[in-house]
Amino acid sequence: MADELTLDAERRRHAERLAEIEKVKRRREERERERAEHDAEMEQLMRERAMLEFAGWEQKEDEFHAQQARVRSEIRLAEGRAKPVDVLAKQLAAGLDFDFQTKPRDVMAELTEREVLDLREDVAHQLALMEGAGQSVGMEHDFWGAMLLCVDEKLRVLREKAEEERRGRRGKQGQGAVGGSDDIHAEVDSLLEGKSTSALEEMEAQVVATLTGGGAVEVEYWERVKARLAYFKAAALLEDIHAVLADKSVDAQRRAMMEEGAAPVGGPRDPAAAAAEEEERLAREAERADAEEAAARQEAFRATRAIGSPSP
Repeated sequence: MADELTLDAERRRHAERLAEIEKVKRRREERERERAEHDAEMEQLMRERAMLEFAGWEQKEDEFHAQQARVRSEIRLAEGRAKPVDVLAKQLAAGLDFDFQTKPRDVMAELTEREVLDLREDVAHQLALMEGAGQSVGMEHDFWGAMLLCVDEKLRVLREKAEEERRGRRGKQGQGAVGGSDDIHAEVDSLLEGKSTSALEEMEAQVVATLTGGGAVEVEYWERVKARLAYFKAAALLEDIHAVLADKSVDAQRRAMMEEGAAPVGGPRDPAAAAAEEEERLAREAERADAEEAAARQEAFRATRAIGSPSP
């Protein structure tokens, strides 16, 4: 009987040891799994950090290239060999040499197809530099984006003109349905020409409503209007930006004149700036005189009270 009890106890101890060993094994496996998960998380974190650092370096590199592009543009302007994109960049700076008469699309007026293609490449490069440098919003980005659409329109016009000339040389003018399509194109352009940005946006909403509303509508005509709206909105936006830049340039010129007028040397002073400075000086003197007079009155009042007060 005692032997059986001893055997049972030994079996229980053995089972407990096995259970403990199994428990230790599970804990070790759990730690190894946690360590593996931690290592994987750290590796992922390091990869993400490396990607962020790389993106930061890429952005810095793009910013450097954008700065270098501005420097090269300024050099070409100074040396009298400016490209159309340099003229646009100078206008966009809205500095003291802003040309109020030259609007953005004017730089393309006399360009050949090859020159317009070069301009398109330069404008697209400006956009890519800005977006690479993290400057994908703002007036400057909007300017280059709108300019790209207008350059594409100029290319279309030049190519159509060249094609018409080729057809003319072959004696094939006015064949097929080209005339009807051209009539629609001219009608649409006359409808959109000269409208403001807000008016074009309102018209765009009306066109979309017309096309999606169903009913008996002239789909070809309204689709053409919708397609042409992108260009006319870009052209109107360039007009708006030109007006903003003109105002900024006027402000810059006014500040420069005031600074020149306030300087002790460097040429004749601006009369308006001199008058403003003199008026400010007189106002300061008047304030100082008023303050001195008020202080004197207060001192006299205190002296009067001291004389009239009874002795202790």
